[in-house]
Amino acid sequence: MNFLIVDDSRTMRYLVQKNLKAMGVKDSSIVMTESGEQAVDIIRNGSIDFVLLDWHMGGMTGIDVLKAVKGEMGKRIPMIMLTTEQKRQNIRTAIECGADDYMVKPIDSTVFRKKILALTRRYGQNVVDIRQAAPKPVAHEPPEEEEKAVSQDEWSEVQATIARLEENGELGDIGTDVNPDNPDSMLGEAGPASQ
Repeated sequence: MNFLIVDDSRTMRYLVQKNLKAMGVKDSSIVMTESGEQAVDIIRNGSIDFVLLDWHMGGMTGIDVLKAVKGEMGKRIPMIMLTTEQKRQNIRTAIECGADDYMVKPIDSTVFRKKILALTRRYGQNVVDIRQAAPKPVAHEPPEEEEKAVSQDEWSEVQATIARLEENGELGDIGTDVNPDNPDSMLGEAGPASQ
């Protein structure tokens, strides 16, 4: 089963990848891209079985990708919107455009796993490998070479999102305690055992 992670933030791509790997998904089954345009090309030309999609990206947005994949291409593929957008109207818009489910960042690894398993069952996909793999804690390890350098702007964006959620009292509703100075704390339950 091949997963596509679409997010313009390297940090978020890395965190979603780590949560998938903690579920037993192999590196060779995870494709990542930073743009909606690239995502549409990959889906059109590749064998992608599941898409995890950000809303806000430069150029083509996550909503645009949903419309292209589910509408124009008519692909029957599970797609979860992973975003900071939490207003009911935005959730409704995403679902109406073809999102099968919706998660607010930062992601809770237990909810993440359950949603992926539920969608793969609904779509009749083979999830034997994922179901049989016991959840593994994500170890402290540096990102792969291409992902080591997270720009200050990207990290500032993550910190600003966390601050906004805390200020609005919404962070507790997500079920994850996040330390804005430690990107690994955004892994939720898939994070290191010391958390």
